[in-house]
Amino acid sequence: MNDVEQDMNEIMEFDHSPISPFPRKNHIGEETFHSAWLHLMGEIKGSYFVDYSTPLHQILSHAFPYVVTQRHATVAASFICWLGTNSGRSIIDQVGRCLRYNPCLSRLDSFRLIWAKENSRRYGFNNGYRLIEYILGDMNDEFHGWQLNISVQDYEVCDRLIEWLADVEGTNFINSCLEVIEDLRQKDSAARLAKWKMENLLSNKS
Repeated sequence: MNDVEQDMNEIMEFDHSPISPFPRKNHIGEETFHSAWLHLMGEIKGSYFVDYSTPLHQILSHAFPYVVTQRHATVAASFICWLGTNSGRSIIDQVGRCLRYNPCLSRLDSFRLIWAKENSRRYGFNNGYRLIEYILGDMNDEFHGWQLNISVQDYEVCDRLIEWLADVEGTNFINSCLEVIEDLRQKDSAARLAKWKMENLLSNKS
């Protein structure tokens, strides 16, 4: 195996799983964004053996000053999965409102503005953690709480994702996920209603 093939194997073997506990079981939003991200990361764009252009490399490529590693893939997967939480959906909704009421702002400026505001450390909010610490912190250590091994490179990945989400492809990605979420929630509500009606019908007969 030559050096190029070895480098390609390392690139292709990225694990795009988010940091625990995401995605939480039966959480429609998190599971939808995670599934869509896995699908996107599996797409082949460009010529690998010419420019190592995996989807993750292309998304992070603009001004990303580091060699893409497994850690970057994990951070990206965690950030995208978090978009399916109530907190993540709030960011998306705030960007939409910002664009409606501030037409002079670009979508990118709106994303940057809202992310900067929500990622600030505020007393009594998220137990004093920044959003990025909440997203990337290790919640498995019950004694010490979150283990915050957040680096400058982690911030860089999130910044690049914000830029991508504000672009056409990222916007389409978000809208597609939201459509799937809405469809699944409607089906879930219909199933719950049907179950409730059936239980009441059987209860009345007995």
